[in-house]
Amino acid sequence: MKINQSGRFAMMRKTLVDLPPERPLDVASAGGTLWLTLDGDPRDLVLERGERVLIEAPGRVIAYAFDDAVLEVRAVQEPSTVVARRGFEVVPA
Repeated sequence: MKINQSGRFAMMRKTLVDLPPERPLDVASAGGTLWLTLDGDPRDLVLERGERVLIEAPGRVIAYAFDDAVLEVRAVQEPSTVVARRGFEVVPA
């Protein structure tokens, strides 16, 4: 599934979502465990409930739900005060 807007999205276990191309993008887990992978970056991110990440690097981002989860996605309008290395930084909620 591909999403093109900000919002909260229920994800069933073992499903994939293509995230919007806007940057910076605030991504959070409001429930469940999410695995994020970013094109061109060898690292992957795992977000547990309450964790969030600011993605600033361009490229495709895919979220995978390890279990039933709630994905929150928000395009950030204001420039970030977070200095993210290689395009992202995990921020505890």
